[in-house]
Amino acid sequence: MAVRRDFGGRGRGQHLHRRESGGQSMIDNPQDSAGLDRDTEQAADRIARALMGEDPVAAVEARKAKEEARKAGMIARDREDAERETARQAAMIQVADGLTVNIGNTVVEPTPEWLAKGESRVVAVGGERWTDVPMSTRRRVVTSHYERAYNAGRITSRQCKACAWYAEQHERSGLSGNVKSTNFEPRIAGTATAGLPFTPSQIDAQDELRNARLLIPSRLRIFFDKVVLDDIPMTRAAKQVHAGRHPLDSLRCCADRVADYVEYSTGKPM
Repeated sequence: MAVRRDFGGRGRGQHLHRRESGGQSMIDNPQDSAGLDRDTEQAADRIARALMGEDPVAAVEARKAKEEARKAGMIARDREDAERETARQAAMIQVADGLTVNIGNTVVEPTPEWLAKGESRVVAVGGERWTDVPMSTRRRVVTSHYERAYNAGRITSRQCKACAWYAEQHERSGLSGNVKSTNFEPRIAGTATAGLPFTPSQIDAQDELRNARLLIPSRLRIFFDKVVLDDIPMTRAAKQVHAGRHPLDSLRCCADRVADYVEYSTGKPM
């Protein structure tokens, strides 16, 4: 019995030793690990080729060509900027000496980054009539919030026209405090509190504005003024005045009321 137990124990121990030896040889075999690394590299190369979708050599050449074109463009722009700066400095010297022929060259042009941020337009900023190069610069084209809402399809054309009419009447009314340098219209004495004279056209615009505001709900009048006149975003204006409704619905409601008044007073659809 003891011999049988010893034989069985030795057999099991030898069997386990062979399994452990075999497993260690599989892990420590350099040929097998090299094969696994080679297979991994080949699989990674296939994945990279599939992701690239093109020849790696051609892709590298394309990137090099793109980088060379970018560098050439930067050098060309720097050369043009240097030439414009030289002309501007020369024009500034001429203007300092009293010669205003090239006064238009003294204007600093906007950068390409500024022009790429939004739409702009050329605006004449002055200059003498005998100058060879007129003075002009670029200004950002400002789009009001109600026009943006119309372009996005959030309000109708009728509502957008009503907002534009409201803003135009406020500009014509003279209530914004802008004072013209020259005005040949007759003056009408203002109230005791204001003390400023108004023209007949301003008085008419004030009457139109006052009548249109009577149709707008009282709790939405300030909200409508902030969005249309002060060009404040609808969400911010609604929080400031606590409109209590969805900002877009509030704007639609006010615009519809203004459109109703305009159509009633003129007898024509907007």
